[in-house]
Amino acid sequence: MKRALLLLAVVACERPRAYVLCHNANCTGSDPSRDDTMPALRESLALRWNRQPLIDGIELDTFWDMAGERCTFAHDAGSAAVAVLATEAANEVAAHLRETASLVGERPFFIKHEMKPTAPSRFDAHTDCALDMFDIIAGAAVETDRRVTVFFESEDPRLVAHLVGRPRYPGSRAGERLQTGLVVPFNASPPRDLAIDAVTIEAALVTPERQAALRELRVRDIDLIVWMYDADVAVLDAIEDARPKFVNTNEAALLREWLGSPPDDL
Repeated sequence: MKRALLLLAVVACERPRAYVLCHNANCTGSDPSRDDTMPALRESLALRWNRQPLIDGIELDTFWDMAGERCTFAHDAGSAAVAVLATEAANEVAAHLRETASLVGERPFFIKHEMKPTAPSRFDAHTDCALDMFDIIAGAAVETDRRVTVFFESEDPRLVAHLVGRPRYPGSRAGERLQTGLVVPFNASPPRDLAIDAVTIEAALVTPERQAALRELRVRDIDLIVWMYDADVAVLDAIEDARPKFVNTNEAALLREWLGSPPDDL
């Protein structure tokens, strides 16, 4: 019923064109307890729409577990204590790329890897983990000749800058069809020499007062990622107003129905 009412409420509006990303690797419904867990990741990757993968990409969060001195696929300290290693999530995405290669043709796939803030003394370890995950995913992308972009993000732009400075960082074009990008939150103040590719903003913060700043991002050729909690008419209105390239959602099926087919390219 909720889905039908939402779709009817905006039926007369012109839909934006955007890619659907899976928020916190959990986009079969809004249950935060399942964020960044392997069961939710597997169920999200298994979603289908018109016999194709429903989502265009997925968000993977990593948290450096200080107690266990390990890099976990987790959203926070509480879940990190019982979480799997981050590389297990990367292996799951790599398997998805291989298994769906024959279905998607030229359709791109996006990974948004958010490194949760950690102590500067662990920057090396956390970015090593991010690059280990990238290598796993990149291997599957190259093997299957997939168009894949891996975005690296953190609420702490210093962590993103540290990643870029590592000798292992592959650069913006890791291959002919394999690319990377850098992402920061809308209100972040990244180092001036950090070339940002995309900015994230919560749907609730897409207000008339911020429209000029959002337009400025488009002028600067910086992509916009709108993320959301539960979908409602206000959230859909915000997506229409912002016209983002990506929508990062826990309700992927609803957003796919509303947005329609994935863009051929943007």
